[in-house]
Amino acid sequence: MLHYFLNTNIQSDGYRKVHRQGCPELYLIKAPLYLGRFIADEAAVTLAEQRYSPADGCEYCLSEVRQ
Repeated sequence: MLHYFLNTNIQSDGYRKVHRQGCPELYLIKAPLYLGRFIADEAAVTLAEQRYSPADGCEYCLSEVRQ
């Protein structure tokens, strides 16, 4: 299981971005919000969308689950 984090700042495309542990973009975020550990990327993005809508996967580490 991997750790997932959310950039709570809304990005230029209108979404908050979910990042997987180890993503180079994650280290550019001043105060990422820890979402937890998940088996699947989709579960982390779904939780973020439910709690912090609008949310989407990072274009670098979670591109397969982007809307």
